[in-house]
Amino acid sequence: MIGGKSLFNEGKKQYVEKLLPSRYPSGLVIASESRKQFLEQINVKKFRALSFEAALSEVTNADAQAHPTEQDLVDLQHAVSLIPYVDVAVLDAKFCKYVSTVKKQWGNDQPLAECFDSADAALDWIEKEATKH
Repeated sequence: MIGGKSLFNEGKKQYVEKLLPSRYPSGLVIASESRKQFLEQINVKKFRALSFEAALSEVTNADAQAHPTEQDLVDLQHAVSLIPYVDVAVLDAKFCKYVSTVKKQWGNDQPLAECFDSADAALDWIEKEATKH
């Protein structure tokens, strides 16, 4: 797709824009021009969890066969708080599939965690990695 990467980055910025506060903690309004300048200058890749959450949300929403449950929301929170910051994570198989999809598209220089749907598989991977070093 022509311009796909820039469209993806623009989508991430739109996601961040929705999270920006409209007021300072003191109650003063943050000018829309200030918010706009901030968005123009940021590199969304520096916000690893937000960047990952935006990508993961895109992948999960694209899954027409997904039937989200309350547990999926918990798994999504765990994935967002773990995957960008650890080496290995154990999650539901469905979320490991989503993480794998995001990893293939991940344009960040900092890697995402390996994801497994069983602790045994995660421990096996850790052992193999330890023997490499």
